[in-house]
Amino acid sequence: DATGAEISRALVEAVRSAALHTIENALVLDLLTDAEGRTAGVSLHVMGEGQHDGVGAVRAPSVVLATGGMGQV
Repeated sequence: DATGAEISRALVEAVRSAALHTIENALVLDLLTDAEGRTAGVSLHVMGEGQHDGVGAVRAPSVVLATGGMGQV
């Protein structure tokens, strides 16, 4: 729908302008936590990305989970 498309467009623009690293076509398997139990990254399976294809982990100070929903974001 138009609302979901606009949300997606705005998010993509914000990520590109901030020069953030993104990983597409990935299935998050689990959240990684630090010693205090705070989220510290994810384990994931990247599908169909050539040399990046496979299971791995990404540690990060912040994690955003975009799970879809009405706007398919």
